[in-house]
Amino acid sequence: MNAYSAWESYQPAGKAVTAILDSGIYQAHEDLGSNVIKGKNFVHSKGSVEDIDGHGTHVAGIIGAVTNNNRGIASLSKGKVDLLP
Repeated sequence: MNAYSAWESYQPAGKAVTAILDSGIYQAHEDLGSNVIKGKNFVHSKGSVEDIDGHGTHVAGIIGAVTNNNRGIASLSKGKVDLLP
């Protein structure tokens, strides 16, 4: 993906909202929690958006984990994104 060279020129103008249509997001995750916004469970109308098996949290991390905090991974967005579970 050549992410290193892309990061050098990427200067986000604001936070994009990105929907994670997956198993949910672990909202207390130290690399993601500050970027998770209120979502909705479309499978079970009264169900939680909390991750049920870890896959949605993994995908959310690739897209929007906080970057350069010496934890977890560095995301493609440098963490400049709102994650909608």
